[in-house]
Amino acid sequence: MHAPERVVGELCAKGAPDSVRQWAANPPSWLRIHPDTPDEKRVLAFETIDAGEREALALALALQAALVVVDDRAARHAATELGFVTTGTLGVLERAARMRLVDF
Repeated sequence: MHAPERVVGELCAKGAPDSVRQWAANPPSWLRIHPDTPDEKRVLAFETIDAGEREALALALALQAALVVVDDRAARHAATELGFVTTGTLGVLERAARMRLVDF
């Protein structure tokens, strides 16, 4: 799994829940954190999404990702317009449960 620095920084922000901040401060080894990418013109066109989501989409374009995890409706729409398959946090949890990686 990949994430831009900006997104990890948002997860560490003061307003994030303590458990999320702790997780992001010491991310698991399977999470590859990438420096923020140079401005991607196709992503800059989506002015309605925040900077972290734009960075995530720019990284997805650079990596030619097969799937993008986004929860924000505008970001999901932008990702779809860019040709990505999307899922949200609940979709990730559902897949993890089906794979028996988590038990609810």
